[in-house]
Amino acid sequence: MRKPQFLQPGQDLVTELAFTRTRDEAFDAETVDAFAGLERRISKNWKGGVGGLVEWSRIDDDGDEATSILLGAPVFADYDGSNDLLNPTKVGRFRVDATPFIGTFEGSDTEFLVLDTTGSYYQPLDDDHDYVVAARGRAATILSPGLEVVPPNRRLYAGGWAAPPR
Repeated sequence: MRKPQFLQPGQDLVTELAFTRTRDEAFDAETVDAFAGLERRISKNWKGGVGGLVEWSRIDDDGDEATSILLGAPVFADYDGSNDLLNPTKVGRFRVDATPFIGTFEGSDTEFLVLDTTGSYYQPLDDDHDYVVAARGRAATILSPGLEVVPPNRRLYAGGWAAPPR
């Protein structure tokens, strides 16, 4: 839910309640999470936000069952210099998210920080903007004492290339 102009112009209240069931090659999980936060327009192209989230998960990681309860405090900064929200043809967008987490995982205390950046760039090839080259990228990391303290449903997964077997 989004409540525009919350308490002052240019500021929105954003809330979310989600029930998720994940069936994946890496893990299976049932998750309930709740989020509430504020987003504020800083200028024509910039907005930022801060919020809080609570997450409960039951995770099956290759037969090892665990429960995680996490509290997070996500913050973000977002730049949108594109000329059109749905059909951009020039400039680009950039977003930085940082979410510190504390809680319990497998019965032990845990804390970690997720940093995530995404960006896109649009370059028209002609004056009418009929042909546009678009590029998009993402870089993320998790700062933690070790992988074992991060619940599988909060880890970063990416595709890749594997060498053929010999």
